[in-house]
Amino acid sequence: MSAGAIGSAKLMMLSGIGPKQELNKHKIPILAELPVGQGLQDHFGTRVDFQLNGPHGTNVKTVESPLTSMKYLALKKGPFVTSGIDTQAFIATKAQAKRQPGVPDIQLLTFGVAGNIRIETDMFNYREDMLTDSIKRSLEKSDEDIKDENGFAIVPVLLHPKSKGNVTLHSSNPLHNPIIHPNYLDHPDDEAALIEARRFALSLKDAPSFKKLLLHTDTPYPSERNPVETMCPFEKKDSTDCERWLTRNLGMNIYHPVATCRMGRVSDPTTVVDARLRVHGISGLRVIDASIMRNLPSGNTNAPTIMIGEKGADMIKEDWKLK
Repeated sequence: MSAGAIGSAKLMMLSGIGPKQELNKHKIPILAELPVGQGLQDHFGTRVDFQLNGPHGTNVKTVESPLTSMKYLALKKGPFVTSGIDTQAFIATKAQAKRQPGVPDIQLLTFGVAGNIRIETDMFNYREDMLTDSIKRSLEKSDEDIKDENGFAIVPVLLHPKSKGNVTLHSSNPLHNPIIHPNYLDHPDDEAALIEARRFALSLKDAPSFKKLLLHTDTPYPSERNPVETMCPFEKKDSTDCERWLTRNLGMNIYHPVATCRMGRVSDPTTVVDARLRVHGISGLRVIDASIMRNLPSGNTNAPTIMIGEKGADMIKEDWKLK
């Protein structure tokens, strides 16, 4: 089984391997009662926007221009030679520094373009009807105006969330999508860490190297195109209440779901597979994907997932005595 943290959980439960209550709910015969779909973890981030005072970055008009695409296809030059995430950094919040000195709990991603609602709904798969009215009004108002503006966004990402979600079935029909309950920011420590990370990102506007490039440095938020005054319902714009509101309403998942089929000993009630990725109590079945991770790594899940696949393939060959 190698369908990812969402797909593997769905297929396992449809096959009768999962929580008893969930399988009974959909009248699926139980082959093995295991915590499939439980303990879902994902990286979650929020956004801080900055406007630049000149052509120091890439703007929306450049990104949308056919010339930009032609330049990349013909010369492999221009903004499309990058993933859009131009720089990254890792920091530790105060609580993390006390708990595990030297181990970061926040990743800072930098998107090198000033965004708008249409681009961001496409990039992060937002449903426009799910966005709050105040955010839609604020972003749509400046949708055309910002195409010539140069800017960037810093996205603080929580690396080790304490909040846990789950994946359940919509029905016993395999054509139906599963139900994903991410429970982002369910634990108060997660919210506190991201609020601190937002404030750190905002503080960068006062650094000399940033200050000379930014258009707005004398306001609580250095971007007029995404004005906090029209978005945050609280009067004091640099208050914890306002930061909490922004953290949640400008939040985004990073598409790193893991831990729905956790690896561990049979005696551990939170696990689904053993150290050789074999499903507890089921012969001839392994899960080899990101769902077996016990916890999120301190960074992207792509490389660890590739190594899980490589190691899983080696285990299969070893057990079947294949060279």
